[in-house]
Amino acid sequence: MKRKSSILVNFLAVAMICIVLPLIISGFFSITSLSNSLESEAKKSLNNSASEKKNYLDLAFKDQVDLAASISNESEIINYFKEYKKTNQSNQDILNDLTSKLETKVKNSNGLYENACFEVPISDTIAVVAVNGNGQKAVGMKLPTTKAVLNSLQD
Repeated sequence: MKRKSSILVNFLAVAMICIVLPLIISGFFSITSLSNSLESEAKKSLNNSASEKKNYLDLAFKDQVDLAASISNESEIINYFKEYKKTNQSNQDILNDLTSKLETKVKNSNGLYENACFEVPISDTIAVVAVNGNGQKAVGMKLPTTKAVLNSLQD
């Protein structure tokens, strides 16, 4: 009887090993494969998202540059600054109109712009605000020119 029991135990042990060992190997392979697949999909998703955001920002900056170029090339603005340069005096009617237009652009930006202004350089390092889109509060205020700011950043 003992011998039958021993054979049965051996048979069951071999059967368990034959069942459990492939199950463990299959489970390990499945987990590894799933982990690699999820990591790959996560990388693709992040890359797509980053690319989409980059394209969105590039488009937004391009639109802002186009808008700035469009505003600065308006004939009324060009004529105002030509006259300002000749006489060193501002035409109050044109100034009020330009200020109104800039104020409208600032308000319509829904918070994108805090302010918009035109400056007239009076030296290499100082400019004077000539037109301000946030009311005329800053008109006449002296600011460093873009060139001066860039030079200070390089130092």
